[in-house]
Amino acid sequence: MIFPRTFTYIYITICFFSLGAMTSSPMAYMVLKPLIVGSLLTFYIVSLRKQHSLIILALVFAIIGDVLLLFESDLIFKLGIGAFLIMQILYILYLKQFKDNSYSLLQKSLIIAIIVTGLFFIGLSFQKMGDDLIYICIYTIALTYMGITAIKFPRLKRNVSIIGIGAILFIFSDLTLAINKYIYPLNILRYLVMVLYMIGQYLIIVGITQDAKEYFNRVHKFELAKNKSK
Repeated sequence: MIFPRTFTYIYITICFFSLGAMTSSPMAYMVLKPLIVGSLLTFYIVSLRKQHSLIILALVFAIIGDVLLLFESDLIFKLGIGAFLIMQILYILYLKQFKDNSYSLLQKSLIIAIIVTGLFFIGLSFQKMGDDLIYICIYTIALTYMGITAIKFPRLKRNVSIIGIGAILFIFSDLTLAINKYIYPLNILRYLVMVLYMIGQYLIIVGITQDAKEYFNRVHKFELAKNKSK
């Protein structure tokens, strides 16, 4: 698979300056952070003749979540997580369109690992989250299910689509965010959260743009061949 080089260079540049601005220039970071997903949204729109409204809405809510998480207020933080919850649901609705009854051993193993990770985090949350427990549990369940649907994306040329790899990184980004906020606050974890998030979202959207197009082309060719044989 050949990644879109020009966009990748632009995206890396945006991410690099965003990471640099996290502590050195809060004002610049407020401008740069929304550009991370904003650039992915632009890439998705210009790369396909026909875009899917679920992906566009998902990325819009991701941008909203990114902006809201810039603020320290607990209420605004919860609204930001709510925006990401909607994004997760939209990703799930989109990815559930892609069905394949056969899964590789790697896919099955990753699905089990994601479920175990989600259950472990929920178990850990019972002692640490306090009043936010139900809120965090609902989000973790949605996050886990999104990861499962991404891992189950039909195999094309690889054992697991890069959509699935991106979803795994996204899951660890969100879990690291929760650990940093509720369990073990550490400044360096803020950077880990963003690096995992940047790579995860990139792989999800590039995968959706390229793998999904290839999948539908394959299905279309199969249907044409089927119709010709009748």
